Amino acid sequence: MVNKNNSANFSCISFSCDINMYGNYDKGFKFIFLKYLISIKKPYLHITSSQEARSQLLHQLRALLYKKDFLGRNRALTHITLQNAILKINVILIHWFNYFKICTLADDFLLMDKIIDNSIYRWQIKKYKRNITITWKRQCLIYINNRKRIGSKRNVVKLLFLEYINRNKYFPLVFYRSIYDLDKVYWK
Repeated sequence: MVNKNNSANFSCISFSCDINMYGNYDKGFKFIFLKYLISIKKPYLHITSSQEARSQLLHQLRALLYKKDFLGRNRALTHITLQNAILKINVILIHWFNYFKICTLADDFLLMDKIIDNSIYRWQIKKYKRNITITWKRQCLIYINNRKRIGSKRNVVKLLFLEYINRNKYFPLVFYRSIYDLDKVYWK
């Protein structure tokens, strides 16, 4: 709802923002609210995670895998096995995904998966202090349904993109619709 003074009011959450600050409504505008980047461009509404939320996730993951030494340099934690690291990483990924489950663009989740895989790969190289590409591919890469995954024994790193595809979608039901009206498309 747009008022005369060019401010948008969201009545459900009592949040107001200035449209002139973010752009023209006809051309589209963006704003960040609760770590969501909401971009509105007629007739589409895109909800994605903000850059701050993505970098915060990566900092959490790197805090599990690295520590600072007495000179302030990042050092890979050598006492953590890949299996234990995967268990800790999966918990963080599930929490992050459950918060951003309502996002509308799946490409962001694909990008995050690539960055997380790259971070784990670089941690393994720094942990062993040599290039272990061949042994990494043999021991830590698992192919599940023709998709490359990082895993150790039975533990596999969760992919945010697969979680996004397999999520349950709930649509609000309209009060005057009934299952007896035989509209198979609506009730499917």
